[in-house]
This record gives sequence, C-alpha cells and structure tokens, in this order.
Amino acid sequence: MHIKASYRMIIILLVSTFSSCQKKELVLNLVETACKDFKIHSPTFQWITDPSCGTTGTKGSIQVSFGFDGDNDCINQINIQPGFYKADNSEIPNIAFPATLQTTDPVVTLENQIITFTFAFEFATPADADALNHLYFKLSTQNELGNKSKNLELRINGACSTVNPSTYKVVKEVTVNTETAQITLKDDATEDGDIVSIYLNGKWVLENYVLTNAGETFTFPVNKGDNHLVLFAVNEGKVGPNTVSLSINGTDINISPDLLTGEALNIKRF
Repeated sequence: MHIKASYRMIIILLVSTFSSCQKKELVLNLVETACKDFKIHSPTFQWITDPSCGTTGTKGSIQVSFGFDGDNDCINQINIQPGFYKADNSEIPNIAFPATLQTTDPVVTLENQIITFTFAFEFATPADADALNHLYFKLSTQNELGNKSKNLELRINGACSTVNPSTYKVVKEVTVNTETAQITLKDDATEDGDIVSIYLNGKWVLENYVLTNAGETFTFPVNKGDNHLVLFAVNEGKVGPNTVSLSINGTDINISPDLLTGEALNIKRF
C-alpha cells in the first residue's frame, strides 16, 4: 500500500513537472513570436557632458531615447556599438564605454514604449576628447532569449563639430543671383522619421530636422562664388536609406546622405 502511494506521488510529480516545462516552452514560444522583427525607432538625444571643445576633461555622457512598437518583454538589454570620430572621419581609439545596458540598470528607464538611457564614456587623454567631432551609434535591443531587434543608427555632433570636405561629395550644382537661397526640404519616400542636419559655409544652419512629406521652406544666406550645402543623415527613419527631396529656388533634387558621408549641393552665386 505504501509502495503504491509512493508511485502515485512520483507520477503526480512527473506530470506536474512536465506540465510546467510545457507551460514554460509555450511562454518562450509566445515571446519569440511576439518579438520577431522587433523594431526600434525615433531616436532623440541630449548632451549631458560634452568633453570636446577645449575642455580639460576626458569623460562624456549623453542621454539617448528611442521608441519601440511591441511588448516590454521584448527588451531586457540594449546593445551599443559607438564610433567616436574626428572631423575627417578618422576614428578615435581606446575609449571606455559600456557595450550593453540592462533595462533594470539605474541609468535606464522604460515607459510608454520609450526607452531612455544615459550613455557614459571616457577618452584615454584630454587631447583625444578635444578632438571629438561626432559619434556614430548603432543600437539594438534583445529579449531574454537573445532575439535582437533591427539596428537603429544615429549620428551625434559635438558642440564644436565641423565638416571636413573629405567627408562629403558634391552631387549637383545650382546657380543663384541673390544673396539668399530658398530651400524646401521634404521626405522623398514614406514619411518614417528621417532626420537630417545641414552644414553651410562653416556652420550648422539646421540640426536634427525631422523630414515630412509636406515639407518646409528655409531661407539661407549665400556668399558670392561657391557655397557647399552639405546634408548628413542623423538617422535613417524606420525604413532606410534616408531620402531627401530638395527644392532650391525652383530646382528639384533628390539625394540620399549617409550618417558618416554627406551629400552636398554647390550653390554658385554670381
């Protein structure tokens, strides 16, 4: 009698264990299905500490946010692949930074399908920090099963960022005979959050501008002779590449700038 009771207990335990495994497998399968082709999008950033521009420090930090479509369970880790660049796009080496962050880390918040985190880094020397011109981020997320999201790319300019002629190509020339040029910017494809920055005659005249299908018109001063209007992608929206439609004084031009290699128009004023 006692032996039969013991066997009965073993069978109950086995069934219970088997059911638990089945439930766990079902949950894991549901998570994997829900997180398939998981996308992150709409990045924004704000410098907290910019160590470039002649400061004597070596530490920097940036607050980065991005949105996602899906369940919070699809994210438990942020993967960060940054590049730190000088103005000529040569990379600055030997920088300490975290390659991953957990959503439970104190520097990470997750609310209303938006993740915000503080990215801290340190250069080897003050000279390296001073040479920082821009960063190139490649971000992704993953769940507890290791299923990764699509990559999100982001360009972040430093406070004293400039544009070296070797980092862009002139794709078209237009002529004007006025002291200003009217430029209309719009997204040339699906409106999906493409962001661009524009550099003209030694300064950024428009930064982190979100393109729309409706477009917007800006007026910029131009000097006599050549004026290189350089566009860089800040991100590539939900669907790459970044597609920009430009209209300069009635001339329509389509370009596709990159995050590290820009595309430019030469506005020649007579």
